[in-house]
Amino acid sequence: MQIVTEGKHCKFKNDLQQLTYSGKLASSEQRKALFVTERAVFAIQNGRLRLQEIAPDPLG
Repeated sequence: MQIVTEGKHCKFKNDLQQLTYSGKLASSEQRKALFVTERAVFAIQNGRLRLQEIAPDPLG
């Protein structure tokens, strides 16, 4: 994978049109919640979004 140009759009929004998965609910029920993107893996821990892993730079 090679990222040629950084995106121009904000990926995290304060308001949503539709909620399909609730990380807050999963956290309150002690379930594991992972959010995987092309750049990183995030997890919900103690009600907070935490960076778990960053994808390696394909160019070295």
